[in-house]
Amino acid sequence: QPDVVTFKRLRDSAIQSLEQGFTGYTPALGLDELREKIAQYLTVNYGDVKKDNVIVTPGAKTALFLGFLLFINPGDEVIMQDPSFYSYAEVVRLLGGKPVFLKLNMNQNGFSHDFEAIERLISPKTKMLVINNPHNPTGSLFDPHEIERLMEISKEKKIILMSDEIYDNFVYEGKMKSVLEDPSWTDYVLYI
Repeated sequence: QPDVVTFKRLRDSAIQSLEQGFTGYTPALGLDELREKIAQYLTVNYGDVKKDNVIVTPGAKTALFLGFLLFINPGDEVIMQDPSFYSYAEVVRLLGGKPVFLKLNMNQNGFSHDFEAIERLISPKTKMLVINNPHNPTGSLFDPHEIERLMEISKEKKIILMSDEIYDNFVYEGKMKSVLEDPSWTDYVLYI
């Protein structure tokens, strides 16, 4: 959560909507206008995203939960970075899946992935690989080549890649590589 108050123009817009009686349920996928604006934003910044690729949730935790709920069955394994945001493993366990932890390497440049370890962790039960970039809790921004390699592994092994990129606007140095930059992202990626 940012440490600044929500901008006045946004607060005023919310008040205006309430005063106009806009208080009912919205469509289950989110308002079409909002989904279109999100798709436009992502297309301008990362890659081709259509409104039909967008679902609005009341926060990233809900999106993560729904993504796991859609694909994880009892016994499925989910590879995730270690350390990682605590909810990933807990939701996988709740659904009867098994979190499999990929220890991140720490070096003078920050954190990185051990690709030999990823290959060893993949089993016939592996259903999903979860990445978080920029990373919570370390604050690391992963090298674009690492993200590309993770994308390749997911495609080669036919593993769903859940990419949690909710901190994309908190990159102050370097350039973030988004999984949405791959034109075939809709074939294997759940983007949060």
